[in-house]
Amino acid sequence: MQIMIQLELINVFISSTALVLKNYGLTLRKERLTVDEIPKTTHEINVVFGISGAVSSTIVMGLSIRGTKKLATLILRGPVYDLAIAGNTVSMIGTDIATAIVSNMQKIGIDVCPTPTTVVDSMGVVLSTLASKKVAINFDTEVGQIDLRITLE
Repeated sequence: MQIMIQLELINVFISSTALVLKNYGLTLRKERLTVDEIPKTTHEINVVFGISGAVSSTIVMGLSIRGTKKLATLILRGPVYDLAIAGNTVSMIGTDIATAIVSNMQKIGIDVCPTPTTVVDSMGVVLSTLASKKVAINFDTEVGQIDLRITLE
């Protein structure tokens, strides 16, 4: 039963993320779903966000620097060269994904709220929230690969 609940929740994370990315104008396809135990950030730009309440989850959305700038350029409809502006712009996507997850979880009767979004602009940073097993979802988009690493508690 516990595994079925977690699979249903992972589906909420995937569909919420896909909807938000599509709303920002991205064309995407799910590349693969895996499990990882890497306790470190694996991308140059990492947006950390999540939910808490009846279910707690931390999500790390990872992108390359180039992908971050391309995504910010798409969102702001003009060239973005400054990495701080690009990172802050992409962090808005993390907030929107968390909000969509909360909305979709509440529709199935799970009471949660979003947690604050943080940008970690370095690869290899050890995060305590990444110490457990995570589901990793890789999306291939026109701005490059966008990866989600999801912990469920």
